[in-house]
Amino acid sequence: YIQLAWAFVFFSIVTVGFGSGYYHWKPSNATLVWDRLPMTLAFTSMTAIIMQEHAGVGVVLLPALVVLGIWSVWYWAQTDDLRPYAFVQGVPMLTLPFFLALFPAKYDGRLYYIFALA
Repeated sequence: YIQLAWAFVFFSIVTVGFGSGYYHWKPSNATLVWDRLPMTLAFTSMTAIIMQEHAGVGVVLLPALVVLGIWSVWYWAQTDDLRPYAFVQGVPMLTLPFFLALFPAKYDGRLYYIFALA
């Protein structure tokens, strides 16, 4: 299941290029959805992977985090309220350092995650 999560991260990162290109080609709130959605999918799936590798809970949370990310972009597009989107983006940046510090790593890549979060 973790391989599927990694594949989803890489797929999301590739789609960021297309979504961002579309937005920057024709900037509007409608095209900004296609810029933010792939980034949100990449962030939420990467959060789940880090939680899985350090605390063993990410596999269970991956679908919920991805759905929450999609909902936050949809909610922003419907209401022009960025709070849920900011929550989905900001909470992992605040909580993942604690996961990295408090839970032992299964792999020796913790330093790379810390650099990525910085």
